[in-house]
This record gives sequence, structure tokens and C-alpha cells, in this order.
Amino acid sequence: MGKRTISVGIAALVAAGAVGLFAQTFAADDKESLAIKATLEKRFPDAKIESVDPAPWSGMYEIVTAGEIAYTDKDAKLLFSGKIIDAETKEDLTKRRWNEIHRIDFASLPLDQAIKIVKGNGAHKLAVFADPLCPFCTQLEKELAAIDDITVYVFLFPLEEIHPGATQVAQKIWCSKDRAATWTRWMKDRQIDDVSCDSNVIEQVRTIAEKLRIDSTPTIYFASGYRNSGVVAAKKLEQILKSTG
Repeated sequence: MGKRTISVGIAALVAAGAVGLFAQTFAADDKESLAIKATLEKRFPDAKIESVDPAPWSGMYEIVTAGEIAYTDKDAKLLFSGKIIDAETKEDLTKRRWNEIHRIDFASLPLDQAIKIVKGNGAHKLAVFADPLCPFCTQLEKELAAIDDITVYVFLFPLEEIHPGATQVAQKIWCSKDRAATWTRWMKDRQIDDVSCDSNVIEQVRTIAEKLRIDSTPTIYFASGYRNSGVVAAKKLEQILKSTG
């Protein structure tokens, strides 16, 4: 997936010679958790730690920062940064936990700043933060094309540092008379009219993405508020949409 430079609070820990890790949040009033947080903040004052809580795995504690989740032991002597994978299902538990932490109220999204695409009766809804030059976004479009009765809100989120020229394309898409048709045509055939307009929607979406801590495309929000980063196969998308309404 396309990805921006990640803001890593844990980077200060890693740079200091420690090893870092990802996980999950629980009781904020746990005395041991608070003691670990205080120890880490004392040892690494530049690491902006939001919380430390018991992890789902015995003997481990979750560290949440603005950009990552990491693990430590009860004495805050060891840190580990990376993906935790379920060896049986191959699921990325790190990614799942991060998405759970960043669940939102779908109704809070400023949908007037998104391109609205309706298929069939449009009963099932989702929002996608997408870059017009992101190959993974193109792949997701193919998966979405196989689903009926869906309303997709596309927030144009060009990652210019990764895909030079993406901002210009996004602006042209937003300025077109039929944004939905233009978006679909661009993602399918890479064709677009040379149009312009006085709009700062792209910058507004960047601000929204920053607040939501979105740093990669595509990032999907389902009606339930659940978040998913990356491409989701049509079959799985349908299952999620049916279960979330």
C-alpha cells in the first residue's frame, strides 16, 4: 500500500538501542502499567507514549504511541517493534489491533468532501481514503467493482512524496463535472480531462487524514466505524458489509 513517512514515537526507543513491538490496550488504572509508563518516559523522554497496558500475551505490555504500537516486559527492560502474526491463520494481529484502536463514528466523516459513488440501491456504505496513483487503490477499485448495492465515499488523499503528480491528478478529479465518473474512468483507464477549479478540498482531506492517523492508502472505514488498511478482496468486503449494515 502507498505509505507516508510514519510518525514514530517508538523510534526514539529503537534509536536508543532498544528493540520495539506491537499489541493491545486494557485497564488504564493498572498500577503495574502506570509504573512501566513512568519508567519508559523517564528513560526515553522524547518518546510520546499515550498508554501502556497489559497485552493479550502473558508477560507482555502494550505501548501505544501516535504512530505505532509496541511491546515491553514488566520491567521495561526490553522493547520490540514489528508485526505479530498468528501462525495458524497468518493474520497480522498488529494491523488488526491498530485498526481496532482507530475505530471511528462513521457519521463524523465530512462526506461532503468525498466523491460519492453509488451502485445498485447503495444500501451498504464505506469510505476510502485513496491516492489516484496508488497501485493498491487501483486493485481495491477492481474488488469494489464486483460488489453491488454499495455506496462508496472516496476521499482523495494523494501521497505526493511517494507518487509525484498525484496531487495534480486528484485536483483534476475533484474539479470535474462528474467526479464519480471521472474517478472511475481514471482508475480504470488512466484518462482524465485537463480541468481546474479553486478548491482546497485536497488539503482539507489531508488534515482529516492526519487527525485520523492515516498514513497509507487505501484506508477503508466501514459503516460500523471499523478501519482496514490495504486491499480487501471482494468476497471479504461483502462479508464485512453484510455484517455491519
